[in-house]
Amino acid sequence: MNLSRRLLPIAHAASAILLAACLGDATRHHQAAVVTTAAESQPAREDPVLAEQRRLTGELASLEKDHASLALSFSEQETEIRQADGALRKLKRDFEQQRAETDQYILEHQVQVACAFADQIARGEGEHSEKTRECARVAADYCAIAMLFGPFRSEVAAVKRQVDEAEARAQSLQTQIGAREEERDTKRAKLQAKQDELDRTAFEIASVRQKLAALGDGLPPDEVAGLEPATAGVTGRRSD
Repeated sequence: MNLSRRLLPIAHAASAILLAACLGDATRHHQAAVVTTAAESQPAREDPVLAEQRRLTGELASLEKDHASLALSFSEQETEIRQADGALRKLKRDFEQQRAETDQYILEHQVQVACAFADQIARGEGEHSEKTRECARVAADYCAIAMLFGPFRSEVAAVKRQVDEAEARAQSLQTQIGAREEERDTKRAKLQAKQDELDRTAFEIASVRQKLAALGDGLPPDEVAGLEPATAGVTGRRSD
């Protein structure tokens, strides 16, 4: 009986030690499993060179798309300007032809024209020298007598009508020429702005390509980012 009492505490102590050992081992296994799981759950860090190459490649694709769109718009504007120049040249030819025909008509009807406009010139209408006005006053006196005859008066009226209509057409052509020149100049300014955009985009494309090449040669991304573009003279002008 005394032996049983002495062995009982020893058994309890041994049991406690074994339990503690088992629990400690389980805890260590659990902690190791947690560490392993946490490590596995963290994504592998991407290589900075590959990340920068991917970013620059995307930027390059976007820039090249913009450049293609700008080049198409530039070409369309060039066509519009060529058409505007052609229309303007035609208007100027029409104007010159109109003036030549009017001058020829006046030469063929000098007397009627003189009588038709002598009175206006003598009164000081229009831009004429004093000598011209003196001559016109003399012509007006003679024309006043000639105009007493019905047939001549009718001729003068018809000639004046022809000359007035010719001058109106010439004035209309001049107005159109002025408007077309202003329109063409506006188009040219817009074309120059588009050319500047093309040049800037071409410069940026060359810069990105240079950085990609530097990455490929082994230059670190932080040094690549600080590269000064060696693209002097690069333009976006299309080669015909």
